[in-house]
Amino acid sequence: MDNTNNIRPQIGDWFSFHDAVDSNIRQWTVSDYVKYSDEGIGVMILTQTLLLLNGFKKIDEGCYLYHKDNIKIWLYRGMDVYTDGGNFRLPFPSFVHKFQQSLRICGLVELADNFKVK
Repeated sequence: MDNTNNIRPQIGDWFSFHDAVDSNIRQWTVSDYVKYSDEGIGVMILTQTLLLLNGFKKIDEGCYLYHKDNIKIWLYRGMDVYTDGGNFRLPFPSFVHKFQQSLRICGLVELADNFKVK
């Protein structure tokens, strides 16, 4: 289960911001480390809409597939990633930033950093 009490953002992760500076959705940047604390950021739920927006196909209830070139990602009770760089089995991410970080672990930095939320 994801722990939202201790968010550790990485550059490029998507978050919602709720503070005096702004209240919107955007990607985490280097300068955000100075501006925000854990209390100033909120997580974004990884939804079916976001998965479809980013090229995933719904296979069955709760099961999604992304397939492009040498990359195949199955989301169902976990996250199975198959690439030329290896095969990975990770927990199913509930939040967008956790999904992006999982992609980076698998070497899919470009896919993680270009994840769409709008």
